[in-house]
Amino acid sequence: MQTKYQIDRDTRTLILKYIRKYDEYRLWYRAERDRIMSPPSAAMRISGVKDATPKDSTLSAVEALERLDGNHRVQVVHAIDSARNQIGYDIQSKKEQNAIRRAIWLSCINGREYSFDAFAGAVCYEQRQFYRCKNMFLNNIKDNLGL
Repeated sequence: MQTKYQIDRDTRTLILKYIRKYDEYRLWYRAERDRIMSPPSAAMRISGVKDATPKDSTLSAVEALERLDGNHRVQVVHAIDSARNQIGYDIQSKKEQNAIRRAIWLSCINGREYSFDAFAGAVCYEQRQFYRCKNMFLNNIKDNLGL
């Protein structure tokens, strides 16, 4: 059966690997962002270490953040976040919306353990809708990353 959300096997595998790496990438992004945003350490100010050319710390932080946003891992995190927020956009209830997002997320992490049968009755979608929504989620990530 041909669907408009069909993705070739290699791209689908790559996207699922990105989803599995999402937490690791997100932690790395937060750590890098915190490192960039933190002021210079007090030990360096006390020791009297000075650069030959004074720098504008705000400007250098902005430039570092721009370079960070260009990083592939950060682009993956943003693409997944954007696609994840679109899951269940047609559902009125936030509780049901979160349930379907969680179910699709877990299904992407481990599809064998978390097939639709694991969530039947717990989510407001039927099996066909569930997998269509999952394929739409993966397709949105693919489009966001330009794959």
